[in-house]
Amino acid sequence: MALKLYSEKELPKAFPQEGTARNTEQMPLLIADGRVPVNLVYVMKRRLNPQLADWLSNGFDLGDGFVYHPDGRVKYSHDAQQLREVSEKSDLVDGALKLADGTYDTVQGIKLSKEDIAKYLGKELSAQEAKENKLWRIAARHPDEVPKSIAQDANLLNAYVDEIFARYQEKFGPDKKVEDLRLMGVYLDSAGNVEKMRAACVGRLVNWSQLDGRLRLGFGSGRLVGVAPEALNANDSIILQPSLEHLLRITNEQFGKGKFELRIK
Repeated sequence: MALKLYSEKELPKAFPQEGTARNTEQMPLLIADGRVPVNLVYVMKRRLNPQLADWLSNGFDLGDGFVYHPDGRVKYSHDAQQLREVSEKSDLVDGALKLADGTYDTVQGIKLSKEDIAKYLGKELSAQEAKENKLWRIAARHPDEVPKSIAQDANLLNAYVDEIFARYQEKFGPDKKVEDLRLMGVYLDSAGNVEKMRAACVGRLVNWSQLDGRLRLGFGSGRLVGVAPEALNANDSIILQPSLEHLLRITNEQFGKGKFELRIK
């Protein structure tokens, strides 16, 4: 008898499997299938595998959420339970999930100060700025930013930034230097009049792979991905399978030094 070493539900499945749809419609289908929505860390790790091009060429709505208070306070909530309960019956305000008064203080999440919001959000970033961006570090579960119970590899964000910038340069800016590119901005919703939550969304490569906190749950442009709960937050090491383009870029940077440049014909 053949060994069975994984469940089919461990493998990621898109909701919907083709095109896009409302999260309020698709989330109940995802949950009914015994899955949970992927978070940013899951997407980052898959995007580090250049053989899986669809992860880079599509944007994804996440199980992580941004929580907003009318007084301007913001939290980043990893694997937010409230988002897993979204349905067509959910009370939405401007596309955000309306929360009962007092919910903001009880939702698990990492708080962002007004100083953090002013300093780190609302603009496109250089590679170094992206690596140092507090919100990206929180979302990537850097051990210095989140509780030990949910922390991931401290090298994940740096590896991800390098890959995103290299891929963008190869596809959209071959005549530009990596250090001149500005990508991976983080953008939030305004406070509003009620406590609310929006799903975080990570953009596709053509959209500079921004991290967006303005997603409207009831709009038809959503795309969720579900996996088995046990497959979601495995703290595995980063395995990068480099493409030929990636290897050539590294070789040219390390050994070419302006004397030669290897290219694919």
